[in-house]
Amino acid sequence: MVPPLLPRSVYVSLDGHKGPVNVARYAKGSAKYILTGGQDRTVRLWNASHGGEIKTFAAHGYEVLSITVSHDNAKFASSGGDRSVFLWDVATGVTTRRIAGHMGKIYAVEFNEDATVVASGVSPFSIVILQENHQAQDLLTRL
Repeated sequence: MVPPLLPRSVYVSLDGHKGPVNVARYAKGSAKYILTGGQDRTVRLWNASHGGEIKTFAAHGYEVLSITVSHDNAKFASSGGDRSVFLWDVATGVTTRRIAGHMGKIYAVEFNEDATVVASGVSPFSIVILQENHQAQDLLTRL
C-alpha cells in the first residue's frame, strides 16, 4: 500500500509572532483552533480555517516553549524560559495562575485528562507535578 502524498502547497499561513515560533498545538476535539508560542514571549490563538489571529496572551518574561490545552478547550497552560507555568482562561484571556519556582527553563508542560494536575519538564533532569487547585507550595512530586 502506498502512503498518501503530503500536500505541496500552503493551506494557510499564521503570521503575527515577532520572531521564531517554538510550539504549536491544535485545540482538542472538533475545535478548529491553533495555539502558538514564540520567542516574542506571547501565546496566540488562531482560527485554523482562515489563519486569522483571534487573541494574544501575554504574561511570559521570556520565550514560550510549551503549551498544553485542556480537553474542553476552556483553558491552557504555557511554559518557557522564565521558569514559570502560566494557566490561562481562554475566553477571558486572563492568567488564572502562575506557578513559579522551577530551577530552569520549562521545555514541556502537560495536563492530566481532566486538567486538574499539570506536569512540567524542567531542564536539565527534573519533572514537577502540581495539582492545579492547590497552593504553589503544595508540590505533589518532583521526579
